[in-house]
Amino acid sequence: MRRKTTLWQAVLAASISLALALPAFAQGQSGSPRASSPSSPSPSGSAGMQSPGQMGKGMEDRATTDADRNLEQRIRQALSGDATLAASAQKLHIETAANGEVTLRGSVKTDKEKADIAAKVQQVAGVKKVNNQLQTASD
Repeated sequence: MRRKTTLWQAVLAASISLALALPAFAQGQSGSPRASSPSSPSPSGSAGMQSPGQMGKGMEDRATTDADRNLEQRIRQALSGDATLAASAQKLHIETAANGEVTLRGSVKTDKEKADIAAKVQQVAGVKKVNNQLQTASD
C-alpha cells in the first residue's frame, strides 16, 4: 500500500510540473519563429497566409508582456465588436507599449475608417496614446 501511495504522489508531482512548464515553454517557443514565419508582413506591409491559429490576430502583433497582450486583446475585441470596423480590424497590426501607447499599422479603405479605428482604440481602457500610422487606399 505504501508503494502505491509513493508512486501516485510521484505521478501527481510530475503531472503538476508538466502542467506548469508547458505554457512557459510554449510562450518561449512562439516568440522567435514569428519573425521568419510566412505570415510576417512583407516590406510592403501586407500579410502573407495565416494559419488557422492566427486568424483574426491581424498582421504580426508585438505585445511583449501579459499586460500588453491583454491590452491588445481588449483593443481587438472593441474593434471586432463594431460591425463597421470588424473587417478592417482583422488586417491591422497593433503594437502596444508598457506605457499605454498603441501604434496602429496597416491599410484601410478611407480616411473616415482610419479616424474611426483610432477613436475606437482611444476609448479602450489602458490606452493613453494612439500613434495612427494606418494608410488609406488613396495614400
